[in-house]
Amino acid sequence: MRANSACCLDRLLRLLPTAFLVALLSPCMVFPQTANGSIVGTVKDSSGGLMPGVAITVRQIETGLIRATLTDEDGRYEVALLEPGDYQITAEMEGFKTEVIRGMTLRVQQTAVLNISLSVGEVSETVEVLGAPALVESKNASVGAVIERKKIVDLP
Repeated sequence: MRANSACCLDRLLRLLPTAFLVALLSPCMVFPQTANGSIVGTVKDSSGGLMPGVAITVRQIETGLIRATLTDEDGRYEVALLEPGDYQITAEMEGFKTEVIRGMTLRVQQTAVLNISLSVGEVSETVEVLGAPALVESKNASVGAVIERKKIVDLP
C-alpha cells in the first residue's frame, strides 16, 4: 500500500508544474468581451488635401468626458475605448473654421468612421454639423447589441 501511495505522489509531483502553467496562462488566452467602441477618420481641407496636426476633441454628452488627439501625418485620427452613447466631435486648426459634429451616437463595439473636411476661415468661425455617420460597421466583423434592463429582468 505504501508503494502505491508513493507512485501517486510521484505522479502528482510530475503533473503539478504542468497544472501550474495551465492555470497561469489560461487568463491570457481568454479574450475579454468589451462594449467599447471607437471613432476613426481622416481630416482633409476643402481641396481634398490631408491635414496633419488637427486637434480632434471627442466629448460624451451624458458624462462630459473629453478625449483629445491630433491627426497624424496622413490626416488620420483614432479615439478608442469609448463607451456607447452620444458624442460631440470638434476639429480645430489655426487658419480654418472649427468643425463641430453633434448628434453622433456610438453603439456597442462600433468603429464609427467620421471623415471631416475643414474650410479656410477665421478662427472665430464655426461650422456645426447635426447628424451621425451611417450605422454600418465597416471596420470589423464583430456584432454587439444593447440589451435593455427590462429585458434582462424579464428573463425566465
